[in-house]
Amino acid sequence: MNSSVNSSGRHIRSSTIGLAAAAFISFFIFGFSDVLKGTAIPEIISTTSIGYGGGGALIGFTYFGFFAGTLGSVLLLKKYPAPKLLIFAAVSACAGLWLFSIAAVPAMMFASAFLIGIGGGLIDVTANLTIRMTADSSRIGHRLNQLAFFHGFGAILSPLFAGIVLSLTAQWRRIYFFAALLTVLLVIVIFVLIRKADIRQLKEETPEKLTIHPGVILLGGALFFYMTLEAGISGWMVEYGKNSVGIGEREALFYLSLFFILLTAGRLLSSFYVDRFGLYRSILLNFIVIFVFVAGGVTFKFLFVLIPCSGLFMAPIFPTTVALISNELDSSNIRILGFFFAIAGLGGIFGPWMIGLLAAEFSLQTGLTLLMAFTVCAVIICGLYTFTGRMRKHKGKEIQP
Repeated sequence: MNSSVNSSGRHIRSSTIGLAAAAFISFFIFGFSDVLKGTAIPEIISTTSIGYGGGGALIGFTYFGFFAGTLGSVLLLKKYPAPKLLIFAAVSACAGLWLFSIAAVPAMMFASAFLIGIGGGLIDVTANLTIRMTADSSRIGHRLNQLAFFHGFGAILSPLFAGIVLSLTAQWRRIYFFAALLTVLLVIVIFVLIRKADIRQLKEETPEKLTIHPGVILLGGALFFYMTLEAGISGWMVEYGKNSVGIGEREALFYLSLFFILLTAGRLLSSFYVDRFGLYRSILLNFIVIFVFVAGGVTFKFLFVLIPCSGLFMAPIFPTTVALISNELDSSNIRILGFFFAIAGLGGIFGPWMIGLLAAEFSLQTGLTLLMAFTVCAVIICGLYTFTGRMRKHKGKEIQP
């Protein structure tokens, strides 16, 4: 009797470890494939008919796919378990990379970007849900931080990988070709890990009803403008460094890696002060510091290094805002939070696209001044959130006898 119980326990533990490993690998693919667009954009613009406007739209189309992936996951999760959907998500990202490597016309490039975005959006939701299903309740936060690390690790390696490929072949399509080969190997590993696991023994999150109030809407707006910043910087920084600041390609790619190194390190550092300082105050203060760094880096070219350094202060905003939304809704259900991930995806579409349009009319430096405008909008939203919070507290006191 005891031996069968022990055997069952070991089987469940083996399944949860395998599924967690699959989620970590998929998040590496998410970070790695997502950042490739920023490394290839300068080469795409210089060697094809796509200008700044088209380049901005191409970056934005990835986030349009992300928006579709996160929103679609809410429906797909009703029919398929998260781990199985994770395989489809990884395959989608891999297919997008391969299609990009053979893209001969802009339409194929946009379709490829959309596929990569769909894969990223589905991975974001299903990997989070897989970790929640496999981790002990007391260690969910720790596991989710580990998951975020793998996204950052992929994002850091992506520009370095692109730099090596460009130095060897000098062809941007080769970046996507070799990235697709690497991803195929990782998808096979994910498939084997999930195939071996016993998904039936895992607990699914029960669906909850979404309750909206002004405070939650404003926090969704904060996520939107955060993503305009992250997508705008990661999408256009290499091109700006090369053609506006005048630095070399490898140096520009290094700065993109530095941005994600600081973004990843900042997530670790912020875990020591966010709860003590307060979620809302942490978000507001970091947005203000980001404004100073972005304004300095865009206005004065010799201060360009401030743009990648802003990653250190951008790091805590997304997870802290999601935590604040969870507090407002009194829920951490990933199906509900997936709705807000989709709103963030819209910011990822809007930011790079608007920067590209302004760059096409004037210059990329002018386009990047929108980063300052996006940050100001985020700070205003934080102020409105404070105001609505006070109004709700005041109404609550009036209702009490």
